[in-house]
Amino acid sequence: MSEIEIKKGLAGVTVDYTAISKVNPDTNSLLYRGYPVQELAATQSFESVALLLWNGDLPDAAALAA
Repeated sequence: MSEIEIKKGLAGVTVDYTAISKVNPDTNSLLYRGYPVQELAATQSFESVALLLWNGDLPDAAALAA
């Protein structure tokens, strides 16, 4: 009987593709829709980031007021 090889971890395994987030390999930082998460946390409201993730763009004042 052959022994089954079980690979541990998910390094190098692609599960799916997304436009919402990615890791910048040069800086090892997380990006949401191309914006560094640290920058968003420091400059944007929760609602602005939620709309960025949902719609793909940072909202203007009118979108936030709606």
